[in-house]
Amino acid sequence: MATAIPQRQLFVAGEWRAPALGRRLPVVNPATESPIGEIPAGTAEDVDAAVAAAREALKRNRGRDWARAPGAVRAKYLRAIAAK
Repeated sequence: MATAIPQRQLFVAGEWRAPALGRRLPVVNPATESPIGEIPAGTAEDVDAAVAAAREALKRNRGRDWARAPGAVRAKYLRAIAAK
């Protein structure tokens, strides 16, 4: 039974977006060497955008919102992102 990898993008600044250069990398089943999907191929430009967005987010309320959130709340957000 083949398991398909859902089409994914990069999560930056609270939104899903395509990689800057639009490139994707194949995901290969190591047992059969058959392609089963693709993932975004992020570039330095994508990393810079993500870091800038993270820094901007931490500036809001000096990062207190996230820092004061209980671990269960943080886990809820991270699981929701992973589920997407």
